[in-house]
This record gives sequence, structure tokens and C-alpha cells, in this order.
Amino acid sequence: MLRFALSFVLITLPLTWFWLQSGAFEYAAFLRQVGDVVYGLFGVEGVWIGARARHMNLIAFVALVLSTPRLGLARRTIGLLVGFVILVLTHVAFSYVLYRTGRLSYGPVLVNISDALPLALWVVIAPSFVWESMKQAGSRVGLRSPDQVAGQSENPDEA
Repeated sequence: MLRFALSFVLITLPLTWFWLQSGAFEYAAFLRQVGDVVYGLFGVEGVWIGARARHMNLIAFVALVLSTPRLGLARRTIGLLVGFVILVLTHVAFSYVLYRTGRLSYGPVLVNISDALPLALWVVIAPSFVWESMKQAGSRVGLRSPDQVAGQSENPDEA
């Protein structure tokens, strides 16, 4: 687990640096092109898309998938590609919501969805690693299964 955490940090740091240097600008340009195509399919015009701080959720997603151990190359590659497409489309959709509502920032529901989506996608891509990590963490803090809890009385004298 320590190796995973260290890998995650080592991947996140340069990606964040790149994002802050020019990545946000480049991503905004890319998102405008994708948005024009997607909005054009629905006959929508005039939606302004800019890079937002929430779009950095791409970094967390990429770092989670790349740092997950024992994830096969095909699953990692397909997961990255499909997850990237999903995140890009949600960024386009959220930009449309902001355009339609006349708001400059995401509301609380969109913030929660945007923040949780990379983690949810990662859980779908790497379920066995996530499950094993949860079991391992649970055993360290003394979590018990429902069966273990059901078999124990609150009063030790009754047992």
C-alpha cells in the first residue's frame, strides 16, 4: 500500500506541474474543440468552455490508474481511454450546465460529482485492488464483518 501511495504522489506531482504551466490552457483548447463537436450534434451554439480547477480531476484519475499495481496492460489502457472520454464528456456537459444557468462556477451537486468521478471510475477499473486495500485497511482498524458482530453479545457475561 505504501508503494501505491508513493507511486501516486510521484505521478501526481509532475502532472500537476504540467497542468499549472500550460496543461490547463492546452486542455481548454482541446475541450473547446470537443465541445463544438458535441454541442453541434445537439444544435447548441455559443457555449464558452474554459479550463476550470475542477478539470484537474483528470490528474487524479490518471495517477490512480497508472499507480495501481497488478493491473494488466489492456485493462489499464482501456480504462484510461474510456475514463478519459467520460471525464471529457462530463466537463463538456458541466460547461453546458453553467452556460444554461448563467453561473460562473459549479453548484454543490456538480462539485461532488466532479470530485468523486475519478475515484468511481478507478473503482470500476481496479475493483480487486480497491477491495483488497479496503480489507487490509479494515483489518488494521479492527473492523468486523456483520457475521462476526452478530455472533458476539454486547454483554460478555451472556456469552
